[in-house]
Amino acid sequence: MEWSIQNGALWLSVKGEFDLSQCPALREKAMEQIEENGINRIVFDCSGTTFIDSSGLGLMLTLYKKTAPLGGGIFVKNVSPLLMPFFVMAGLDQILEIERSEGNRHE
Repeated sequence: MEWSIQNGALWLSVKGEFDLSQCPALREKAMEQIEENGINRIVFDCSGTTFIDSSGLGLMLTLYKKTAPLGGGIFVKNVSPLLMPFFVMAGLDQILEIERSEGNRHE
């Protein structure tokens, strides 16, 4: 996991599999930034993500529920065609801002 603050948003980059093994560190960093620094926008960069499971999707939903009441949200960038069906099946394409790796925003 790599992270940075850019334009007032927390950027999280997940390399490889976004699964249960990655979630605790991502959750800890995100919650720290929300609670201690008032971050209300989180951007997940999936350009290096090869797989996502229900743990990763669940973390995004949890963080959405934390940031939305603060006027923010969750933004997912560079989602490959292999990952997009997971977001659709979970219904997250209806509530998260998702940008496919081709540069087209999913609507």
